[in-house]
Amino acid sequence: MTKSIAVPPNRVVILETAGVALPLEIARPFVALVPAYDLVERKQIEAIVLGLISLGCIEICCVGPEATALHEALDMLMLDCKCEHVITTSDVAEAEVIDYFLWTAGENPSSLLALVSSHPELIQAIETAVSTPRD
Repeated sequence: MTKSIAVPPNRVVILETAGVALPLEIARPFVALVPAYDLVERKQIEAIVLGLISLGCIEICCVGPEATALHEALDMLMLDCKCEHVITTSDVAEAEVIDYFLWTAGENPSSLLALVSSHPELIQAIETAVSTPRD
């Protein structure tokens, strides 16, 4: 089930899971937040990343204990497919990744895709970050 969160002033985070069809209606370009909490999830993201890029993803932010390994795997994939223009970032610290994803990544595109629906704690962190006034 797709859910959206409005991000002021005129942006939106689309919440989805990595295992479903990618949202074709997403505004392009967009930035993706992908979870890497275990090896299975990391491999699942590796399998769909070229689909994200073909839809217009310009930056992929990795979060979770396997984030560094996923980041490294994606960098190699970017070299192999000649997609060096796509930026990859990672951090195991959820708050830092979410802050970067929401307010910095991709130079603030109108659409943000968070493939984190299977991680309620990440959804809560995104909702909190969006509703918290920024300095």
